[in-house]
Amino acid sequence: MSNKEETRKPDAEIEVEPETVVTEPTAETTPEAETAVDHEAKAAEYLDDLRRVQADFENYKKRVKNDERELYGHLSGQIVSELIPVLDNLHAAVEHVPAEAAGSPWVTGITYIEKQFEDVLRNYGVEPLEAKPGDAFDPTRHEALDHQAKEGEDEKPLRIEKIVQKGYQIKGRIVRPAKVIVS
Repeated sequence: MSNKEETRKPDAEIEVEPETVVTEPTAETTPEAETAVDHEAKAAEYLDDLRRVQADFENYKKRVKNDERELYGHLSGQIVSELIPVLDNLHAAVEHVPAEAAGSPWVTGITYIEKQFEDVLRNYGVEPLEAKPGDAFDPTRHEALDHQAKEGEDEKPLRIEKIVQKGYQIKGRIVRPAKVIVS
């Protein structure tokens, strides 16, 4: 072995001192060097960001309000559609009161309950669909259960002959169409 090889250390034992890189502050990084134009550009950028966030928040509030209105309409329609058969039964009970019981306090109480039920529904925007015999048949508001053909009236528009069950709407939206017999 030569002297050179003996004095050489293995690579793992060689110590290397890290180089220190000294950077001196430049004109671009010092706060004093920033110009008024840079400040104005940043301020304009922040203002644009703020306006965008405000607009997004306003849109969010409108979207939530619309969603609430939709949900309220859907839920109220569903609840009303489940309550209307109860009102139908009250109507049927009042219509089928025997003549000898017509003046009894019990029947009077039932008619008051029927009226109160109608008033509560009316307060929530529920209104009966106006339909009477002789009116023109409107498939968007009426459901035809039967068609009674009359002689010589093949070309005439359909007319309501009899109302089988009342229809109801909430603020112009049909909850249940009136069930009718047409001719």
